[in-house]
Amino acid sequence: MDDNIDDKMPHFSAFPQRFSGHEIWENVREVENAEVWVPFHFLPALDGDTLDQQLVCRKNSVLAQALAADMRTYSGKDRLFRLGIALHVYADTWAHQEFSGITSVGNTLLGLESQPEQKIGLEWLKYEVSPLINLKPLGHAAALHFPDQPYLYWHSEQKFTEGRRNWVEFMEAARALYQILCVAGENLETELSPRQELFLSKSFQEIQDEDCNARNETWLQRIQMNYFEFAELTELDQCLEYQPGLIMADADYPKLFYQGIEEHYAWVKSQLETAGLEDVI
Repeated sequence: MDDNIDDKMPHFSAFPQRFSGHEIWENVREVENAEVWVPFHFLPALDGDTLDQQLVCRKNSVLAQALAADMRTYSGKDRLFRLGIALHVYADTWAHQEFSGITSVGNTLLGLESQPEQKIGLEWLKYEVSPLINLKPLGHAAALHFPDQPYLYWHSEQKFTEGRRNWVEFMEAARALYQILCVAGENLETELSPRQELFLSKSFQEIQDEDCNARNETWLQRIQMNYFEFAELTELDQCLEYQPGLIMADADYPKLFYQGIEEHYAWVKSQLETAGLEDVI
């Protein structure tokens, strides 16, 4: 999802090519910003009196729960692609909570401070947010990468004034996503054991490399060595890799991926229209 930013990707005539990834917003118009960020990264909670308030993303909102229920109905050849797309959006409701996928004063931040988990109790690190970002406050740009870093404890004068421990939020998301994946895989055991949750929480807190690719590599290593103690670890699990070009390198995957993209976009659009928010995306 986040890698879907290459404007040289082939076009598939059966459905329009739609971008969903990061960075594309820097080169598109405001209406196209909404088409990327609202349906694919900041699912609206539909809660509030104004349009800006209704478009704010909140963790496991009513619309997010509807998406979770919808995931259980997926079928067809693009099922796994559609599931991956929706799971990404659902997880982002925790990471991106209290921000919206439009340019809004509600995304403005002042007094941004952070601490890594292992340094809690020490002096807060203060950050100067660029005035340009707050003039055009889109998504969580004013919060830098803080919402997506699992190990971080942070706050600002506008949001999370008591401090937000990302690893606690991500544990909630992990439990919810695991249940959906277990149902999709017809696994009768839908909860992690207390020991597995301990290892997962430790990983969220301990893996602190600022380079997200390096963090990802450490996660892959822990999965490969069965650090999380899954009863059934296949040979495929033991050699798991992150392959950004996997979809585009296959003959059939691009069509299925873009079909899933279009179906998810249409679902979100229909939900917004039902809520009376037309022409948002």
